[in-house]
Amino acid sequence: MVKSAAQAAVTGEDGTPGISRSAAEKIEFTKARLDELLRNGRPQRQKAIWDTKQDGLCVLVSRGPKHKRQATLTFRVAYYLTDHPGKPRYVSLGRYPDAFPTFNIEDVRAAAANIRSQARQGSDPRKPKLKTDGFKETVDLFISDHLKTTRTYAEAVRILHCYVLPEWADKKTEDITKTDVKALLTKIACGQIKSIDKQGKSVRLGTPAMARATRTQLQSLFNWYVDEYGTDAFRSPIVKSRKTKEWRPADRERVLTDDEIRAMWIACEDMGAYGAAVQSALLMAQRFRKVGNMRRCDLKDHIRIQGHMEAGQWIEDQDIGHVWDAARPNDPKNKQVSAVPLPPLAREIIAGVPIPDVDRGKAEDFVFTTTGTGPLKGWSKYKARLDRKILASLRQWAKQRGDDPEQVTFDPWQHRDLRRTARTLMARIGVDDRVAELCLGHIQPGVEKIYNRYTYLSEKREAFAKLADFVDRIVNPPKDNVVPLRRQEEER
Repeated sequence: MVKSAAQAAVTGEDGTPGISRSAAEKIEFTKARLDELLRNGRPQRQKAIWDTKQDGLCVLVSRGPKHKRQATLTFRVAYYLTDHPGKPRYVSLGRYPDAFPTFNIEDVRAAAANIRSQARQGSDPRKPKLKTDGFKETVDLFISDHLKTTRTYAEAVRILHCYVLPEWADKKTEDITKTDVKALLTKIACGQIKSIDKQGKSVRLGTPAMARATRTQLQSLFNWYVDEYGTDAFRSPIVKSRKTKEWRPADRERVLTDDEIRAMWIACEDMGAYGAAVQSALLMAQRFRKVGNMRRCDLKDHIRIQGHMEAGQWIEDQDIGHVWDAARPNDPKNKQVSAVPLPPLAREIIAGVPIPDVDRGKAEDFVFTTTGTGPLKGWSKYKARLDRKILASLRQWAKQRGDDPEQVTFDPWQHRDLRRTARTLMARIGVDDRVAELCLGHIQPGVEKIYNRYTYLSEKREAFAKLADFVDRIVNPPKDNVVPLRRQEEER
């Protein structure tokens, strides 16, 4: 259907149907007339009614919810920008009467007049101008208005203050170009960012991985700025680049060997809450940060599962006991957490973690804690001590075998490598790949994730039990004097 010229002239950029101002209904807004519009019931279709005393002020009359059986009235102001004179834009002032506890129509008209005045002066009322156009002030506002509610707040602030602001502190936000972004990211990737360490010495920072992380934060910052404060002429300087792929860090492949697992496990025995957290992370195959923040309230005595087939037999509804269920509604879609039926070894480790003596009013239910009022801190310090103990054990065993202990090395590893190690161990002991992936909390592929809602909790219980038994076998290997039975084929 072709719109009339009048309709086309007032079609809003937000998709609101065009309404010809000359053909639209006009009344003088008063409280009595507005209340009458509410009592008239739900209209067949949405319409706008304009005020005769203030240009651009209207109420949008909508059908509203069925159970209320009355219309909803929303005050809106139409305005035009100087660089787009033929296209109206709208600002909502709120719904009548809910948004106006002390309603005064003159106050509404004054607000509408102020919005249209801003538009005539070249300012978009939907994007209020900042007090200054400096990039540093923009970053400060981005941190306070946007980042404070995000999960990666601390790391994002560190990146902006350490890698970005020292280079762009004197720039204006809308003067930053693609060339500036390219130069900054290249400088970070090459390790050329100057900084001062805690000892007051000048150091240079930056890696390809950090360049990629910085680009992600800048993309978020400029997208936020364009939506909230940017002028119509400004476009985000963050664009796709082939270097983005070049800066992608290589996939990690580190998996602990059996000897390293044995040395790590033994070293953790006398490292308190930290040692218990490391052992638990290996047995549970979950992300280390989630394990480190385990709460006792997430340890369920039992979870009921529906009847299912198991080993060719039908199993009625039953309770799976001792389950750690740390899933949260706000967990990211790519960071799902599996419900873990705890094997006896894991329950023994958790039960052995001491509970600090702290006032009941201040106590929190973190499992791995030394204060009782918060999760364990200082992970890097504990891990450095653990690495030294592991290397010492590996060298001692090499000496007992008659090898040169000085030739023994211990490759660097990270806490998150425990999850990869656990998944590899599951493959070694024959755990079904589907069940193993579900144990890690990975989403099922394809349409199966939509239609197959079975929890596989019984199968996961068996998988985690096998993993715990295998870890125990690695830590406590069979005695040397035990001769394994040969296969019948070898005896023939």
